[in-house]
Amino acid sequence: MAYVKTPAEIAAMRPMFAKPKFLLDGLRIEFETSMDFIKSVLPPCLEAPAKPVALASVGRWQSWACGEFDTACIYVGARHKDIEGFYNLTMLVSGDMPITWGREVWGEGKKQATMGYHRDGGDFYGFGERNGVRLIEIEAEMGPDRGAGESISHSFEVKACPSADGEGLEYDPVLIVLKAHTRYTHLREGKGTLRLRSSVFDPCGTVPVEKLGAATHVNGESIYTVEAATPQTGRAAYIPYIYGRNYDDLSKYPIPARYRRKPPPRQAGE
Repeated sequence: MAYVKTPAEIAAMRPMFAKPKFLLDGLRIEFETSMDFIKSVLPPCLEAPAKPVALASVGRWQSWACGEFDTACIYVGARHKDIEGFYNLTMLVSGDMPITWGREVWGEGKKQATMGYHRDGGDFYGFGERNGVRLIEIEAEMGPDRGAGESISHSFEVKACPSADGEGLEYDPVLIVLKAHTRYTHLREGKGTLRLRSSVFDPCGTVPVEKLGAATHVNGESIYTVEAATPQTGRAAYIPYIYGRNYDDLSKYPIPARYRRKPPPRQAGE
């Protein structure tokens, strides 16, 4: 263990950055949202999908990269060129390294939270809670196990960093296109309910839920690869999306009394 890694240690870590693997036990529910809402939250590099699809999920993960962690997420459909996928609006995560790794490597908007995930036979319940508010709750009743299978899916992330001087972004944002190859050992489908709530920091309750789709429970392995990492121009246009998704409203945090007081009036000659 050292503050400076050896070439051998770097070589051992490199594939974990390049092609991380994850074991997943997860619950998700698809839903139809508003097309106007999707268009309002997608950054300039992404386009709205053909249909206003969205999904919410709660899951437990074991990774070949950053340890064990739990998640609760909200995604909306998105498109880039000829690729259809999902854009992450809210990603609640337990554990410091899963959060750090995801934000710094892929640009995910991860925030620390507490998750619960419970099963009683075919009945499932999961939630994500942050700052005392259960922002995401999924409850579902599943049918029989459909057995093994596999799927390919895509997701989009916008990797960006606020400037150290507080003026905009440090560099042009980078659109990350991720491909997930998932092999299921168990797959169940059923019906469920979804409850989304907002807090002063997390606007989950503003996501319109117009029609619920299928609920799904999966066990399996997902292997992620980066299909593209493309710098974008017009960085100023991305600031509202980066500040809104990746950061709490900093003005809502408690501040010391001296900063709440108005400064004394300036004297003549000062």
